[in-house]
Amino acid sequence: DFACQQIGVVVVPMYPTISSSDYRYIFQHSEIKYAFVSNKEILAKINTAIPGLDVAGVYSINKINGTKNWQEILELGKNKKVEEVAAIRQEIKPEDLMSIIYTSGTTDKPKGVMLSHKNVVSNVLACTKYSYVESGKDRALSFLPLNHVYERTGVYLYIYLGVAVYYSESMDSIGDDLKDVKPHTFNTVPRLLEKVFDKIMKKGNELGGLKKGVFNRSVSIGLKYDPNIKQGSVYNSQLELADKLVFSKWREALGGNIKQIQCGAAALQPRLLRVFWAAGIKLLEGYGLTETSPVITANTPDALKIGTVGKPIDFTEV
Repeated sequence: DFACQQIGVVVVPMYPTISSSDYRYIFQHSEIKYAFVSNKEILAKINTAIPGLDVAGVYSINKINGTKNWQEILELGKNKKVEEVAAIRQEIKPEDLMSIIYTSGTTDKPKGVMLSHKNVVSNVLACTKYSYVESGKDRALSFLPLNHVYERTGVYLYIYLGVAVYYSESMDSIGDDLKDVKPHTFNTVPRLLEKVFDKIMKKGNELGGLKKGVFNRSVSIGLKYDPNIKQGSVYNSQLELADKLVFSKWREALGGNIKQIQCGAAALQPRLLRVFWAAGIKLLEGYGLTETSPVITANTPDALKIGTVGKPIDFTEV
């Protein structure tokens, strides 16, 4: 992705799960010249999709017999000078096309969203003021699809901020990865947080006697939380006790270092926002579109309004 951007090559990322007919449509529509695929399953779909199209080459990431490997590209560049890349880079204008990202096509054919270098870079720069991680020290866990603009721009932001990025092996390994990496931040979607919450509730309901009572009481206290409302010393004392007995374990399950979690792509239930914030987990809901690369609005830790997607970010008109 970065190598292509350096020399002005337009990247068209795609889901690995789409059909051969969708691959063919996107290849034809965006006039793709080269394809890089990770495994045999995707290669089989690509090979079915490209006959008759003007595709100059297909390369595999993993070694696959009978297919060119991406390391052949490295060999082609071995005797070249880095200065040549720098010269090409100087010719690329901010308004030049950087990427075409295809939407899911739920109502019709996928739409190809054309994003310039400026579109994406301006969004990254605008989002820096919404990030409270420490450059050069903090870690991010990445597990959402990298062909989706949300995670892709998110990773650019991490790199710009000097945050180390760790990639999950799969969606099934996220729980273990959180404990292993102990990240300070990550991007997520509501469905994943709902699964986390349901798992926590299931474990809590399996407790017996007094422990179960303490757990349920702590959750009910958390569900009343609102950072913008002063609820008095009695509530604060109850919350402090709930934190000591229950919520501290929730933070530990997320690795113990979380400073903020960004959530988007669908509406987040206010109850989840309340209980996670009560547990000391700063969950920030935002809103965006593929066409806006992607962030339009976002909540911040010091200006959170439950049930909203926050205020417009800089350089953005709503």
